[in-house]
Amino acid sequence: TGNEDLDKALGGGFTRGTYAVIVADTNVTLKEIRLFTHPAICNFLSQGLGVLYLPSGGTNLKEVLGELRPHLQLEDLENLRVAEEFKSDEPTAKEIQMSPYVVLLKGGGNNIDADTYMLFNTLTELKNMTGDKPVLRVMGYDTMESKYSEAPQKLHNEIGFAIQRTRA
Repeated sequence: TGNEDLDKALGGGFTRGTYAVIVADTNVTLKEIRLFTHPAICNFLSQGLGVLYLPSGGTNLKEVLGELRPHLQLEDLENLRVAEEFKSDEPTAKEIQMSPYVVLLKGGGNNIDADTYMLFNTLTELKNMTGDKPVLRVMGYDTMESKYSEAPQKLHNEIGFAIQRTRA
């Protein structure tokens, strides 16, 4: 995981193919949650492994890069993909769209299939880029829930499929 104490508690870290869910109480801040997620992300990236990241709490690409960049070499970021909802009315939309790190999602219940397809293709791309090595997926389910609140059953199905693909 990149966190010695957490690795010790887990008996050496995450076992390949596991799907770990970290649940935080509402009084736990995003900054505190990132004490778990960001060391794992940095650990994967610094080893040349891929990371697909859908941040929690509406965090955007600039914030993610700002938090990770001090701990990594620039070339380590080549295997990072951050999923972000594309909103053409935002002033930074063009900048986000052109970033090599971003995966643009449409959001909304009608787009969950297309977005899931985009995430799966990105995962496959990262595996190909790294020679079929493991890819860490850090998915903010609070973000997914807000993006796809119109289609809760489809969202739950997609989470189940993601768990099956991870185990496979």
